[in-house]
Amino acid sequence: MRFAAPEWLWLLPAMPVLVAAGMFFASRRKAALREFAGGNRHYGLFAAGIGRNRRALKAVLLFSMVFFAILAAARPLWGGRQEPVTRSGNDVILVLDTSLSMACEDASPDRFRRAMLAAESLISRLPGDRIGLVTFSGAAVLNCPLTLDHGAVNMFMDAVDIRSDLVPGTALADALTVALQGFSRQDTAGRGKSIVLFTDGEDHEAGLDDFIADAGKRNLAVHAIGVGSLKGAPIPVTGEGGGISGFKTDRDDRVVTTRLDEKLLEDLARRTGGVYRRSTAGGEEIEDLADRIRGEEGGELGTVLRIRYEERFQLPLVLAFLALLIEILIPDNAAGRRRKTGKVTEGVS
Repeated sequence: MRFAAPEWLWLLPAMPVLVAAGMFFASRRKAALREFAGGNRHYGLFAAGIGRNRRALKAVLLFSMVFFAILAAARPLWGGRQEPVTRSGNDVILVLDTSLSMACEDASPDRFRRAMLAAESLISRLPGDRIGLVTFSGAAVLNCPLTLDHGAVNMFMDAVDIRSDLVPGTALADALTVALQGFSRQDTAGRGKSIVLFTDGEDHEAGLDDFIADAGKRNLAVHAIGVGSLKGAPIPVTGEGGGISGFKTDRDDRVVTTRLDEKLLEDLARRTGGVYRRSTAGGEEIEDLADRIRGEEGGELGTVLRIRYEERFQLPLVLAFLALLIEILIPDNAAGRRRKTGKVTEGVS
């Protein structure tokens, strides 16, 4: 059995704690009733109307309801079937800017998270392509080589943040060169090759012309997604508590403003045969870019069979509902004892 949302299963170890808490409060109620009855001598008279077995059954039903609800939230999967998936021949390396300027909030929620959402959206639109990941600020790192396992790419992306690279600055040419070398690590003959760059366009180093020349020799297109605004915004500085404690300043103690450099990105995309798009909240540019990448010339890698598992959360959800419904319908009191007592009373009167 597999689970689509296994993180919910972490709640299961808390079940014994819940059972222990139920037993504790049951004993407290019993002690309170004994104290109210004036001790053990009259306790039986008051306890006679309480259905102990019923209450125990109701507690079991409540715990069962919680257990099955957790299973339903984890979305169990089984009963898979094989589906043919045609793999296209495109190799795409995502280059993600993690420099300090990406913390600016002139793109909602900020430049970095906007870029992350755009990259994840693009990955989901290229199901048959091999994807790689490069991150950069003052230095570039190949986080994930080209792979058909998009889950692995997303896992590496989840581990990235603005503070993950301790080298300050923005080395754009180095990042693109590392991505270019990523294609050389595997056989990419006959396949479409492209780099998708997510950045605000800041570049503190030289070398873009040399990269563009190398990209032209390898028929490699660079598509650029610009994140930020032309007006610009100050660069926030994170304090010890994790919140924004101020903004970055220069040597003269003036607040530094960083702007989206569309001219640089447009020139880079045009000279490599790619396209430039500014990031938007709706993400229409990602859909257009995915269509363009899918239309690029590339060899077909063939058809493979992929197992698709069916979601079966309905079963534990129904069981949880039934357990709750039965628990509600069962009364607390010992009904049989009350009826028997009533008959005796009638006979006496």
